[in-house]
Amino acid sequence: MILWLISIMFATAVSTGQTQTLEPTNIINGQPAADKQFPHQVFFAIRKGDSYYLCGGSLISNQWVVTAAHCFINADVFLAIMGTNTPLPIMDDGRVMIVGNEFYIHEKYDENSFINDVALVKLPREVQFNARIRPIRIATGSRNYYGEMGVASGWGQTTDDSDSAIELQYATLKVISNQECVFVHFGLVHPSTLCAAGSNHESTCYGDSGGPLVSVRDGTLIGITSFGSFISCQRGIPIGFTRVTSHVDWIRSKTGLPL
Repeated sequence: MILWLISIMFATAVSTGQTQTLEPTNIINGQPAADKQFPHQVFFAIRKGDSYYLCGGSLISNQWVVTAAHCFINADVFLAIMGTNTPLPIMDDGRVMIVGNEFYIHEKYDENSFINDVALVKLPREVQFNARIRPIRIATGSRNYYGEMGVASGWGQTTDDSDSAIELQYATLKVISNQECVFVHFGLVHPSTLCAAGSNHESTCYGDSGGPLVSVRDGTLIGITSFGSFISCQRGIPIGFTRVTSHVDWIRSKTGLPL
């Protein structure tokens, strides 16, 4: 049953192009990740009725993954893949693949404003850590990160018209103030939003939703890829991330983790 589900999910998602129906959020002008560079990165194939979607996530313990709420709205079942930069095609290379259906969407998530765009996925079994699979530490405290650098990663499109990336991509972005960001994303920027932009039009795009933004300064998870330009991923327009520090208490209450 599980093997059949995996094959159907991937075959349908790749062949029909239905993985590109989420809001603009992929790595534009990025570069391929090195082996073991992002051991916290999780690849999700998500089934919603007859449609399939691709999203990212960040492993925060041996059984919990943090991602975006909009990825899991109306979801039935998910396939999580860890421990590889090239989740497709499926192969026996030491990666971990888990099918599950337990997830928690923030109770106050609003799909129109993207406020509280955060969700938690509970894996049906614990994963064993190794050089390619390791959790990331969640940022806490009240730092706003303005002017600091963060690294976004994912398997989203690499151009507006391309398919999703075969290899994991990443790009370094600069965190900007919410006051600056609101001018390009009016109505979508809240205190719990963190915005970042690239100096050379680096950006996330379709398929990167739910993926991490990691602080270059201390290696903590500071953002969850949430929304971008509705016009083009390639114009260098700032990206909106869910601010992780605004949701530490919610994550702690759901997982019981000592964050």
